[in-house]
Amino acid sequence: MIKNNITLYDSLSKQKKVFLPISKNVVKIYSCGPTLYRRAHIGNLRGYVFADTLNRLFREAGFKVKHVINLTDVGHLFGDGDTGEDKIEKEAKDTNQNIESLIINLIKVFNSDLEHLNISLKRYNFTRATSYIKEQVSLIERLEKKGFAYKISDGMYFNVQKFKSYGGLAGVSKSIQQEGKRVEINKEKKGPYDFALWKFSKKTENRLQEWSSPWGVGFPGWHTECCAMASSVLGKSIDLHTGGIDLAPTHHNNEIAQQESDTGQVFVNTWMHTEFVALKGAKLSKSDGNIINIDNLIENKIDPVALRYLFLTIHYKTPINYTDESIKAANLSIKELKNYCFYKSSLFFVKKDKQVIEQIKKAVSHDISTPKAIALLWEFLKDDSIKRSTKTKTILEIDKIFGLGLKKKKIKIPNDVFILFKERQKARENQDWKKSDILREKIKVKKFNVVDTSSGTDLFPIID
Repeated sequence: MIKNNITLYDSLSKQKKVFLPISKNVVKIYSCGPTLYRRAHIGNLRGYVFADTLNRLFREAGFKVKHVINLTDVGHLFGDGDTGEDKIEKEAKDTNQNIESLIINLIKVFNSDLEHLNISLKRYNFTRATSYIKEQVSLIERLEKKGFAYKISDGMYFNVQKFKSYGGLAGVSKSIQQEGKRVEINKEKKGPYDFALWKFSKKTENRLQEWSSPWGVGFPGWHTECCAMASSVLGKSIDLHTGGIDLAPTHHNNEIAQQESDTGQVFVNTWMHTEFVALKGAKLSKSDGNIINIDNLIENKIDPVALRYLFLTIHYKTPINYTDESIKAANLSIKELKNYCFYKSSLFFVKKDKQVIEQIKKAVSHDISTPKAIALLWEFLKDDSIKRSTKTKTILEIDKIFGLGLKKKKIKIPNDVFILFKERQKARENQDWKKSDILREKIKVKKFNVVDTSSGTDLFPIID
């Protein structure tokens, strides 16, 4: 059983570890979600497909999964540091939008994008940063009381020198840190890597979102938000934390520093990071306009699930170079799998291939090796000695982890197609092969495939 044999790579220890949950039979996962200023692009979406694959693996292994995806709706500044404009504030002002309307609309779009990728929203707890302001203020108060936080003219900051293991996640060495390399020089800070816990509103700006605090009116730091949400919903220590590789050096190192300074406990047992997605060799960037989103796929007649399939064919720690050719190939594969899984007859009494299912689950259980699992799937499908019905039932079982949405409701066969199908059956009984072939083509024109097998003839709709 895969429950006791899940091995995952931990970005902090740089080692693969056998997964052992903090709480028996419960897995607690926190996944960094979107900053709600612009729509997520395909590079952002890779992380959510990965998180969903993890979620599915643990569920199939028999665990109860508590999974948070945060929605950053304040405090994420351009440059990911402590200076610059708030991305959401700037977008609302630049586009002359009500900030809440902007946020709500982007949440709806984000939810729609996830559903297009066959990610079930009901399996996740989506937390908005602005719903946890009280918890964030309390966290900063505790850090200040313990000597980790200090106040300067533009906000409350975390003193990195007080947290001796800072930077371990991305191998940052304080001895080689240079002032101004990550953020603009702030001579008031005690150290170059000290980061904002709470930023004060400037008297010269008209902020759309700000709150009172013991230190002054302002808004929380981006890193503080995630700690408060994770601990409030999942507890002081969690099993897994996922996010893009770009978040490791700053955002995730800062999360560790805050949370562990506050609780004195290990914050995350296993850190997992997905690599970048490039568009024809160039980095995807919202600011540069070099992006592709779900609507672009649909406009080009690409099934959005093909994007999920493409992600599964490449290991999460390997960068992806997205091209027209790669997404079209993925789309053809999805069509083939969906066509395969429209089975006319009942599969209730059909046996699935348990050996193949275990092989594929074992592959995914070994550091989410989905490329190997996908290869095993196609190897299984090409085996002509196995009945189609067995293949179909096996694929549908495997898809509980792949999440490609292959299980479909029964399709009602149009009466004219059914009449042609029965006529072809009669022609085959009379060994009138020429007429049988003609009728097959007529059925195909009506978007149905006829497949002759050793156990009979089946009828399947064609997925365009």
